[in-house]
Amino acid sequence: RNMKDKVTVASKCAELVKEALVAEGHKIDSTIFEEFSATTQRKFNNPRLYAAVTPLFRDSSWAEDHNVSERDVYTSLGRAIDECPPYARIMLSPGEFREAVVVSKPLYICTSPSASEPTIIIGPDGKDALTFLDGCQGATIQGVTVQESNTSVGVTVKAGNPVFHKVHISSMHVQGKSSPSVLKSSVNTLKVEDAAGGTYASSTFESPESVAVTVRSTGHSAFVMNTIGPGTSGSLLVSGKGCNPRF
Repeated sequence: RNMKDKVTVASKCAELVKEALVAEGHKIDSTIFEEFSATTQRKFNNPRLYAAVTPLFRDSSWAEDHNVSERDVYTSLGRAIDECPPYARIMLSPGEFREAVVVSKPLYICTSPSASEPTIIIGPDGKDALTFLDGCQGATIQGVTVQESNTSVGVTVKAGNPVFHKVHISSMHVQGKSSPSVLKSSVNTLKVEDAAGGTYASSTFESPESVAVTVRSTGHSAFVMNTIGPGTSGSLLVSGKGCNPRF
């Protein structure tokens, strides 16, 4: 019902904008509004808005308990991301997912609210666990633990503005012109580079092996109400011309 309400509101807004433009004497192309309405219908009425992912060693009954149909149960997070449409909600069961996952569309990836065990995404040797690319604007990750293995990185954000909420991340690299939001999360090591920025709020940054937070970026980074450090080599390192994060 909520989805239908959103469709109704969005369509009504489009109609009001169209009427206002006509009233002001503007010539408009009605096909623009027709395409908007069709896109809105597809976005909110897609039958595969909801999927569940469970590791191979888990029984599919977990998904049944969450009212997910058998066709929407996956054993690979990467495959679920590839096959689900934009704006889909993907729920992860407790367990370990050893994958190198790439996100290039807006998705909501979360854990079960009632889960008593952690959900952990671990990158295979030499590959980052989670990588965010162009097209991931608005993607949200909630409740999971992300770890690297050996020389890889837990999370690499190369583009977009994904949101991380109540996530535990071993290492995070923010690059390019990306601008993520990290909220109420814990990160061991954070590196903000290039022209990247982002908002980091109510989170903890503590590294057992190196500097907890390194900022070498000309982008706009804002740190609000965080706990930073200690790190074995220091808590915070800010360097580079034009680098001016806000604390």
